Amino acid sequence: MIINLPFFNELDSDSLTDYYEIDIDLEQNQIQLDINFDETNIEPGRLAVLKSYLDDLPKIIDTAKKEIFNDFDQGDAVKEYLTFHTEELDQSDLDKLLKNTDKNLSIDLQLLSILKLRRIGFYPDEEEEFAILDFILDKDISQYILVVKMNDNKTLDHITMES
Repeated sequence: MIINLPFFNELDSDSLTDYYEIDIDLEQNQIQLDINFDETNIEPGRLAVLKSYLDDLPKIIDTAKKEIFNDFDQGDAVKEYLTFHTEELDQSDLDKLLKNTDKNLSIDLQLLSILKLRRIGFYPDEEEEFAILDFILDKDISQYILVVKMNDNKTLDHITMES
């Protein structure tokens, strides 16, 4: 079955390649979108879930950002990510990162204010980690990313730090 996906155009559920990629401009930022398949075919309903995600991309990104702030307030993954940067970066790199932030905010909130989305990877064969959103501070200063993993119901699975 052929389905027309936003950004990717037509995909045939019976004739897939393992990887599709496109760069888009969103939120004044270039973001990589990629789709990763385990097989050369997939149930058409899984592509419908993917289409739903792509149709709601701004809402999905907003949900991920809200979950980052929720985890900052109530969890530990985001705090671990921020603490790592405040402890491991030298002061000049930290100053460079925070140069245009509101100095009335705590260092952690300043860092959160500059966090930007770099990539969204979709894994239609997966249920728990259907969409993976990678947030970064600055790719030239840190290789570490804050990863928001969402399930096929468009809700949070978990947040983690990766490199």
